Amino acid sequence: MGIKQKTKEFFLWTQKYVKTDMLYLVRGGFWLASGNIISAALAFVLAVATAHYLPKEIFGTYKYVLSMASILLVFSLSGMGTSLTRSVARGYDGSLVPATKASVGWGTISGLASIAVSFYYFLHQNTVLGCAFLVIAGFLPLKDNLSLYLSWLAGKKNFARFSVYNIVNQILTTVILILAIVFTRNLFLILLAYFAPRVVVHAILLIKTKREIPRDSKQDPDVISYGMHLSAIGILTELAGQLDNILVWNSLGAVPLAIYSFATAPTNQMRSFLKSVFPLSFPKLAQRTVGELKKTLPHKLFIMLGCIVAIVAAYIFAAPYLFKIFFPKYMGSVFFSQIFALTLLFIPRGILTDAITIHASTKKIYFLNLSSAVIQIVALVILVSLFGILGAIFARIATELYVTTLSIAFFFREIKNF
Repeated sequence: MGIKQKTKEFFLWTQKYVKTDMLYLVRGGFWLASGNIISAALAFVLAVATAHYLPKEIFGTYKYVLSMASILLVFSLSGMGTSLTRSVARGYDGSLVPATKASVGWGTISGLASIAVSFYYFLHQNTVLGCAFLVIAGFLPLKDNLSLYLSWLAGKKNFARFSVYNIVNQILTTVILILAIVFTRNLFLILLAYFAPRVVVHAILLIKTKREIPRDSKQDPDVISYGMHLSAIGILTELAGQLDNILVWNSLGAVPLAIYSFATAPTNQMRSFLKSVFPLSFPKLAQRTVGELKKTLPHKLFIMLGCIVAIVAAYIFAAPYLFKIFFPKYMGSVFFSQIFALTLLFIPRGILTDAITIHASTKKIYFLNLSSAVIQIVALVILVSLFGILGAIFARIATELYVTTLSIAFFFREIKNF
């Protein structure tokens, strides 16, 4: 018996205990994990270059502009990716083009909003931020909306292509951004290096993916309306997700924002890696009834939580040494980074949230997202004013605790079996 067959039998044996399709998980997980490992490595190199070559004031301003750009993107259909994955998983392969057109059309409002913000800063004699928002205005309608081919590939469970495209995009865009940081240290060129390559790469890969879809493929008549529902739900969530950076900038300044950004960066990278299971799970969740999910999910989530607890404990221990070696200018971020790592413990909740998004009524999805966003916004406004950077972290933890509690209640008590 060959090694390949023995390995296959081993994973089939483990299915009895983890109650998961291990062959599907390993095949798809290999590609997603490979992509995330490369992305994490590139992000680490970028962070090292930023810490060594970019002054804290410029980096803090750069992070503020990106956070504001994310808020301006609420005018785009940010929920279209989830809607498209759902449609493709149900056999509507022809939904990519109409979903992309609708997203880009709505995205033009984001570009116009960026121009308006630019004029605001020019009127207040802040030419740096005025020019910055003028630079990014043309890219906002396209940056995320042209990447919907990734959601299409996720719906098709083509995780190999999904990961390869992600890797190509990450390598090209990160290398260009690092070169801009190392050789120019100019805020406007750095912003240009961040946005322009992403738009170009996404456009090329979108066209390539579109050509592979048969012309007679079915289009989901609900993909746009459902995407608009999810986008409307996500407006406050997007605002809440970036408000910490905005408040730290306005309350404390560019340098504290740089410290806060480095404190949260390692955890955000680990979160991105750990959440690589979500594209794998989403098509499966869409194909299962609520009754089946209620029987199988709890066991899987407990296993996932146990692994994450070990990762968090290891990071809290290692953080001072990692920062001393790689980010010595940001030793002030270590304590904040250790506390923020606790937010990783809530990652398994994301699978429940996906299940709710697929199977729950629109009213419940609205309530879950809107109430959690309001909780986070209120907590951030109060706690940042009282405790500064630590307050922003406490607000994030409190919000995660609330969303997790509500997700459990909705999934196990409110959603009815089919």
